[in-house]
Amino acid sequence: MAQIPAKVTMLRYVVIALLAGVAGCVAPRSGQAPAPSTAVLLPGSRLLSPPPLTGETHHLLVQIRAPRDTAERMMGATTRTIGVVSSTADRLRVTSTWDPPYVSIDTVILGARTLAPEEESLRYNGYTRVYRYAGHRVWGTVQHADSAPRAFDRTFSEPVFAFSEVELLVRSLPFTPGESRVVPLFSESDEAVEHDTITIVMRDTVRRGGPAWIVRFADPAIVSAYTIGAASRAILATETRQRRTGAVLRYVESAR
Repeated sequence: MAQIPAKVTMLRYVVIALLAGVAGCVAPRSGQAPAPSTAVLLPGSRLLSPPPLTGETHHLLVQIRAPRDTAERMMGATTRTIGVVSSTADRLRVTSTWDPPYVSIDTVILGARTLAPEEESLRYNGYTRVYRYAGHRVWGTVQHADSAPRAFDRTFSEPVFAFSEVELLVRSLPFTPGESRVVPLFSESDEAVEHDTITIVMRDTVRRGGPAWIVRFADPAIVSAYTIGAASRAILATETRQRRTGAVLRYVESAR
């Protein structure tokens, strides 16, 4: 199994590991304070309009291109699944798995309307992390291999999202050009909250097959551009760029 730096969040650590294969590791960073001119988005906000999700699975191939590369090359594969937990469809289970050599699995349960996380389990690099969420509070255990589990319990100044919810968040905001929101994300491996930004950039005037929008997620390490179907709210394309090196990841749907 490829070894990943310990202080990186679940979604991002695989991205950084893939990019590191081309351009060297990026340094982990602490949580960022929200920009004073940008409103903070919290779980349960009236702005959130998640698409109706009763079950979907996406198999994605990850292609990478460094600034000096003349063509993309295959770097990994991931599967993302969303399903309902209860018969009333008011809770969702979101699972993300990466194939070898970046073996990992992350599962989070959350409110289908509020996107408020309730519990999360993730395994990678020999660590098993189990968290429970209740608004401002996150608690649980962290265990490495056969060692005894270490208890974790933190209360933050605001309710938080799980970092693994980013792809649901970019699908759930109104398509208002130029609108930005700071999102407080619990960084599982840092065991801290970071403040990153989601921005509705503009309509996609290039893609065929119906109206779409470009939505950007940005943190100090990476910038991801999502193309979101205007009606379906489906993610049609994703591209992630590492700020420090300029290396780019592109996610390509695969029938598998």
